Amino acid sequence: MLNHNPLCTVRYSATPSVLETKGNITMDALRPTEREKIECGKAHFAALGDGATFLPVDDFGEFMQGI
Repeated sequence: MLNHNPLCTVRYSATPSVLETKGNITMDALRPTEREKIECGKAHFAALGDGATFLPVDDFGEFMQGI
């Protein structure tokens, strides 16, 4: 199990999103530990069952413009 803390949480609707920001979110471009962190984050928030969505993003500004 990796020790991992996502960078931020954004609540833009009734359901919060937890964002993991990376310079490039293409899985083939990430180091193995970075891929594992993303997979662990997805599994963790899915297991919580509280509706929070875990999203890997490569540009926070673009994410905010899209909401």
